[in-house]
Order: sequence, then structure tokens, then C-alpha cells
Amino acid sequence: MIEYGEWLLTNVLKDVPHRQWVFSIPKRLRIYLLFDRKLQAKLSICAWKVIKTYLKSTVPDNSAVPGASITVQTYGDFLNFNPHLHAIVSDGCFSKDSDFHMAPGFFLENLEEIFQYEVLKMLKKEGKITDAVIENMLSWRHSGLHVYVGDRIYSDDKASLGNLARYIFLSYKDLRVLLGSNS
Repeated sequence: MIEYGEWLLTNVLKDVPHRQWVFSIPKRLRIYLLFDRKLQAKLSICAWKVIKTYLKSTVPDNSAVPGASITVQTYGDFLNFNPHLHAIVSDGCFSKDSDFHMAPGFFLENLEEIFQYEVLKMLKKEGKITDAVIENMLSWRHSGLHVYVGDRIYSDDKASLGNLARYIFLSYKDLRVLLGSNS
């Protein structure tokens, strides 16, 4: 765990501010990820699309991309099956010339709407849910699809970044490192 945190700090995370992001899904959808574990990787891709779409929309360079390390955690506080995602994400985007453009701020409602759209679209494409299920879930006051974005951690705060890296590693089942990916 300590080695992974050090490796992430030394080899992966760039010298820019980062934030922790957490993506969670409602109990109604968790059962599909229990019996089809490949969907956990697809859930990571949904989160990556949210991160990339949102952060790209906040910077002037359309070709710029964020950096992220995303892990799938499959258990909750009581060791119940509760798939959710933890990520360390650059707090902005990198342009092709390696310039970094910091994101100005976050509107969580927008993030949750994008995440909801991506997850429901993915589960429908995989044949796990129908339009009727989607319509029902969209009628809920709170969909249960949640995105949390933590406070900015500046690059000189190596202790906090290291703690976050170790926490994410400790919680991982599947590790996805998506730096500068266009997927």
C-alpha cells in the first residue's frame, strides 16, 4: 500500500492540484454488478466520461484532457456488496503542449446528471435494464447516482496526496489508470 502510494506520487500524478472524486450507485442497480463483474470496469468508464466531459468543458483548450486514477471498491462499511468508485483526479486539464488549465469550480447537480445518463445508458446497452426501469428511476426525487468531489489538494501537499493514494489503493478491487486517455 505504501509502495503504491509512493509510485502514484512519483510516476503518475503530475505536479498540479488534484481532488478526490467518489461515484456511487443505488441499491437497485448494484445487483447487476454483483453477477456481471465486467460491468464494474464499464462503470469506471462511465465515471471517466463524466470526469473528462466536465473538466474539458471548464477549460478553453478543446483538446486538453484531465488525468485520473480510478478504482472500484466493491464493499461498504458493513462489508456488504456496494460497488462504487474512488478517483484521484487532476483539478483541470492538460493541453497537448503540457500546459495545465485549472478548473474553476464544480456544479454537482450537473455531474450527477451526466453520471446518471452514462450509467443508465450503459446498463441499457448491456441488456440489464429497460426503458421502463429508466423511466421509473428518472421519476425518483433522488436517483441514488451520486458524485462527490472533495476539496482541492495542492501539489506541494504530498502528505495529503499520499494519504489519498493509499486510501484509494486500500479500497481497490480493479485499478484503472487513465492518464491522458481519449477513451
